[in-house]
Amino acid sequence: MKNHTPTSRFGLTAALALLFSTAAQAQADPWWVHAGVGRATFHDHSTLTAAGSEVPGAGAKASDNTTAVFELGYQLTPKWSASATFGVPPTSTITGTGTAAPFGKMGEITYGPLVLAAQFHFGEVGGARPYLGAGAVYYMVFASKDGAIQQLDAKNGWGSALQAGLSVPLSQRFGLFFDVKKIFVKTTATGFLPAAGGAPVMAKTTLNPVLIHAGVSANF
Repeated sequence: MKNHTPTSRFGLTAALALLFSTAAQAQADPWWVHAGVGRATFHDHSTLTAAGSEVPGAGAKASDNTTAVFELGYQLTPKWSASATFGVPPTSTITGTGTAAPFGKMGEITYGPLVLAAQFHFGEVGGARPYLGAGAVYYMVFASKDGAIQQLDAKNGWGSALQAGLSVPLSQRFGLFFDVKKIFVKTTATGFLPAAGGAPVMAKTTLNPVLIHAGVSANF
């Protein structure tokens, strides 16, 4: 059996101390939050059917929104994290386009997409920490308000998201961040159009908004 010399024992002890110190540091403050202002810009496309037939050239446009947005995340490893993005539900005005433009305001929808994503962190570059992410989106409709379409009923829907951003540490706990998410989601809305004799109508919409989010970050 080999005997350990004092020098080898000291080296082994130092290596173990360094290992446990690194592990403890990696586990310190694993939670993080991004809090700030978000701007949702819709790149939508809609088709409108009335009484079961598609109305040629008719569509709808959702207005862009600005609201408070939060992203809560957990650092799984030094390179990987997982997060949930949510915010104060904004209200978007839906306006007729094309041959549906004469109907004007079709209604209002109060909504809130929940983004569940994973991020890969590249490490510090020039004082900033860039990352890329991807995940799933659940588009939730909290309320619908009638306009030209009566009994407006917009549906929830699932989609996907791509993410890119960077954080700039100001201290060990606080920093600034800038984040962009491209969301791919579809939804369907139904109702009745009194201007067309009360015909049932349905709009199938691809929303595909871009969410730009910036503000303050904190680790805890």
